Amino acid sequence: MSKLVEYVAASVRYATKETGLRDWSDFSVVVNEFELEGKQEIIGMPVLIIPMRAFSAYEFCLAYPWGIDATREKALKAILEFQELYTMEEIWESL
Repeated sequence: MSKLVEYVAASVRYATKETGLRDWSDFSVVVNEFELEGKQEIIGMPVLIIPMRAFSAYEFCLAYPWGIDATREKALKAILEFQELYTMEEIWESL
């Protein structure tokens, strides 16, 4: 499994633990086109490709449709918290 896939999976596990959210089916993973590695889905979420380096220092972000409940908003905040606490390399080295 790639570093990016492991990093996304670890962040979702962290956010699940923090928020109790179990259903991630309405989320999409947003990645930089150069990090896609041929994946159309990452842990069951569709992948959207944009030039992320233009607006984000993170390896990926998650997106969801407008109007979703507060728990999903908290989950996004937990993902950002995870990314501030752990780098992709730290997660990869811990495997």
